[in-house]
Amino acid sequence: MKLDNIQEEISSQETSFSIGAICLKNEFIKESISDAIKNIKKKLIHNLHEQAKSSLETVYESIKNQLMMIDRESDSTETLVSIMVEIKSVRNKEYEMKLIIAPIQDMYKLIDRYKQELDLEYNPIEEDKRKELEKNWNDLLYKANNKFDDIRQTESGIKTTLLSNISELGTKIQNFKKDYDLNGPKQEGLEPKVAANRLSRFKEE
Repeated sequence: MKLDNIQEEISSQETSFSIGAICLKNEFIKESISDAIKNIKKKLIHNLHEQAKSSLETVYESIKNQLMMIDRESDSTETLVSIMVEIKSVRNKEYEMKLIIAPIQDMYKLIDRYKQELDLEYNPIEEDKRKELEKNWNDLLYKANNKFDDIRQTESGIKTTLLSNISELGTKIQNFKKDYDLNGPKQEGLEPKVAANRLSRFKEE
């Protein structure tokens, strides 16, 4: 920060200097300028901290909400579609999120440099969120990929079972038709009572 260089230059100046028999002191001027620079830095860092805190909160809550959406049980088609939408959103942001998180961490690193000098303190919750941010994103990405694989395997199993059931149903229909044609009520020469009994049996089947 250029203000640091100016502050160092002012501090390096002599507190007094002589012009002939006159001794001039500039200690008060030095202190006034240093205090002014410190106040400017404090205001700049305060504004930067507010920006970093706002960005941190937004990204942290977004990750938290998406994790809750993905962790749900896919107990209905509607829920499954909703989960897949969230998974796609997370996977699409894999590289973008790195560009979002990095500036937030950089802002906090700059604030850390002046934290002691300007008597700044972080809220403990804010500090925890800052430390967990990147880890939480990596956890979300990991869970999204695992959930995607689980859903694909489930869908594959359902598809296999469905095709098997359809094939089995087709075989049963063919066997039923064959049996109906051979032993059904339409066979020639049957007495009405026998035909009625056969029809009842096939209806039960």
